Amino acid sequence: MLDCSLIVYHPYRSLHQFRNDMKSCSIQNVDQLCQDAWRVCNDGMRSDAALLYHPHMIAIGK
Repeated sequence: MLDCSLIVYHPYRSLHQFRNDMKSCSIQNVDQLCQDAWRVCNDGMRSDAALLYHPHMIAIGK
């Protein structure tokens, strides 16, 4: 029997950090931007993006 494990890091922590950085820089429409980014992260979890890209890349939508 094969025994293996897979660790996938979610992009939400990176997204929170980006949000805090943007708020400290007084960027406008941060809340709307973060809601849209959160949706992208949720949609990305339904694909193989978490296996192909680093969490911070998913969080910024690249």
